[in-house]
Amino acid sequence: MPKKPSTRGKKPERLPPRFSQGAEIEAAYGMLLPEFPGVSFEGWTGIIEKLDQRHKPPRYLVHWSEETLTGLKKAARKRLREIGLPYETMWLHEDDLEARGSGEPSSPSVVDPSYDASWDTGGRKGLDRKWLEWEGRDWDEWLKTKLSFPFKAKRIDDDDDAYFTDVPWREPFRLDSRMLVLGISGFDTWHDVILVEARQGRFRGDVPLNDLEVVSKKDPNYWPVEEYVVWHANRQ
Repeated sequence: MPKKPSTRGKKPERLPPRFSQGAEIEAAYGMLLPEFPGVSFEGWTGIIEKLDQRHKPPRYLVHWSEETLTGLKKAARKRLREIGLPYETMWLHEDDLEARGSGEPSSPSVVDPSYDASWDTGGRKGLDRKWLEWEGRDWDEWLKTKLSFPFKAKRIDDDDDAYFTDVPWREPFRLDSRMLVLGISGFDTWHDVILVEARQGRFRGDVPLNDLEVVSKKDPNYWPVEEYVVWHANRQ
């Protein structure tokens, strides 16, 4: 019997870097840097000055644009001064970056014009009418047919340690974090909640769907997620 070729000692194939020196980039949606707690990098743009391919994935030295640095809001400037670290240039993970102007992929901004949202504005009576429909629903299967991925979301509810502390500033996927939802990842039987896989810059993880709100009401995912959140909050 012929022997299989040995793979011992072979290094895994190295993927080429996504960005080259001089490339124009922007911060990935929801990018979080624990060393800069409380700083939002949404809308930051810059260029690649250097890249270091010794890391997998590569690291990039980014010089933020003059437009970004001069356009910082007063609160952001104050926070950066308090932290005391240089921020005009930063070494960043490849997944913290996107090509400038590309933005993060998102679902089509087309809301079903026939959707009846009166349950959300009709007070208790409107909610009661919707409740019978919700109680007979297989939420996992229904959401799989209604949601299109990826979409942008914000965490609006969290564990107790996220309130009135700096925990959300330092840990991904916590209260007020913005993230890209990539798909349904499973079910948490302990908390009885559907989980979704999310990306926040270099970080990936599972987040309870009932803690999220879709960022734009124009996103077709907004109402399916809102129905699940409201049902889950009122079912006990």
